[in-house]
Amino acid sequence: MRYAVTTGSNIQINAYDLAQFYKSIYPAGALQYVTLDGVPAVGSLYYNYYSASRYGTSVREQITAVNRSRSFYMSPSSPSEYALTELTYVPAGSNYCTTIPFTAYGTGGQSVSGSILISVTGKAVSEVYGPTPKNTAVTFPASSIYAAVTAATGSAPSGIQLLKLPAANVGTIYVGSGTATPANTTTIYGYNTGSQQMGQLRFVPKTNYTGSVDIPYVAVNANGTAIASGMFSLGVLNSNKRFNDINASTWCYKYVTELADASVIGGYANGNFKPDNTVTYGAALKLIMLAAGYPEQAPTVKGSTFSGYLSKAQADGLVTRSNVNLNGPITRLQVAQLAAGALKLDINNLSSVKPFSDTADVYVQALNAAGIVGGYFSNGTSTFRPSNTLTRGQISAIVWRMQNYRK
Repeated sequence: MRYAVTTGSNIQINAYDLAQFYKSIYPAGALQYVTLDGVPAVGSLYYNYYSASRYGTSVREQITAVNRSRSFYMSPSSPSEYALTELTYVPAGSNYCTTIPFTAYGTGGQSVSGSILISVTGKAVSEVYGPTPKNTAVTFPASSIYAAVTAATGSAPSGIQLLKLPAANVGTIYVGSGTATPANTTTIYGYNTGSQQMGQLRFVPKTNYTGSVDIPYVAVNANGTAIASGMFSLGVLNSNKRFNDINASTWCYKYVTELADASVIGGYANGNFKPDNTVTYGAALKLIMLAAGYPEQAPTVKGSTFSGYLSKAQADGLVTRSNVNLNGPITRLQVAQLAAGALKLDINNLSSVKPFSDTADVYVQALNAAGIVGGYFSNGTSTFRPSNTLTRGQISAIVWRMQNYRK
């Protein structure tokens, strides 16, 4: 698991990230608690940093070698148990990476060990992203990765080390022009030095694969010390459908580009996407249902484009009220309820610790647990702002995460 934070900010460890990590190893299991196998070498880890927790202790407590072995529960059953949701990392300095090793325990006595990597930089390391046609090899954009790390740290990286390789059904990273040397997660690929360099890395997608590819890395200095973590991402497409008002610098470019290729979203007749326009209930309903795997729905009411989606949603219990204004705005709460229902997310095995102070809705919690929506964190309190409306760009980000969650 990877976290990034800028100097002067703290980061709260997301309990659901650990739960998803555990489930990736034991799909039929559920995370019960975590013990820490070490503390970060740089910076400090705290329990109840903001003194707002109802579990374990009412005061701030630094995690040290003495108390790190206690159990942090995914769903505490009493106020005396410590909650996994209350771990906060506080940086010390800048331009470094540190790790927190842990062991996660779940149902059936199963356990798995892992580590949390935290990258601390002066500015956020920009994701390097680009669309590419399917069945086309892509050489790593070494200069773009170099520039992203330099802009964030103020230091020139000497090279990168890959943290995770794509799954075999997605594609393979090779070194050089052939297929004799697959890349690995132990070699440091130099920027302009060494026998194996960043610019020699080449991603070859699996035949006819389309979708998202994320390749995380750590950047190192001349001494081989990690100074930052970043991400190189690709959208492997059938075709790149372009919009007049969306380009590579638009924050939702990645989501819109890949969803348009998957025929989940479209633009207007004039070739614009209008990412800052408020999304209507009907448009959001269609996008959510398509991302969840529903087929196109023909209108059931003449002149009402989204009426077929509403009829299907009502028939399937996704929408239980009859007075829906398809042309009006949709709220974040309504989006969460629709998305969690369409994905058939489990709402019965959630943590007893509610993630947001302004809503206890189980569908919001389930969607948050799946990593599809987040909240707004300030001074120890997370809010969801359930009554807020969304723009077309914002709904694209949620729908993109829904689609990738299903893969």
